Order: sequence, then C-alpha cells, then structure tokens
Amino acid sequence: DQEIKLSDFLFALLEGMSIEIPLLNGEKIKVKFQEGFELSKPYIIKNEGLPLFNKPGKGNLFVLFKLKKPRRINSKIKELLKNLEIESE
Repeated sequence: DQEIKLSDFLFALLEGMSIEIPLLNGEKIKVKFQEGFELSKPYIIKNEGLPLFNKPGKGNLFVLFKLKKPRRINSKIKELLKNLEIESE
C-alpha cells in the first residue's frame, strides 16, 4: 500500500504553477510554487508587508492559503482523478 498525504498530492498538482497575489498597495505579484512549498505554512513575500515603525522600508507579507472543496465535480474531473489514482498504484 502507498500512502499519499492530501497536501503532498495537491502540491504535486501545484508545483511549477504561478498565481497572482494582491499586495497591500493594490498591486499584484506573481508567485511560482517551487519545490518544497507547503500549503500548511505561510508563504512569505519579503519587503511587501506593512511599513516598518521608525525605520525605512517594509516588513514581510505572510500569505495563508485556504483550500476549498468544490460542491460538485463534473464527470471530466472525476475521470482525471480516477486516472491519477490508477497511475499512483
């Protein structure tokens, strides 16, 4: 038997993908999921947080990811998931 943690499985799907994250100033930054990225830990974007108190510059921005389960899964996605399950055996 092979045990695959859900977070490992999702990371494998996300690895190499990029998303845009809105910054506090309204701009967006593109983030690419790298090897070793963990969904359960905050993603830190250096120097994009709140201004530092009595110092020049900004602090770090901590991004937390929340995964939402879809209410319904269409037949095409179900078939893709079945194929992934077969290949992992």
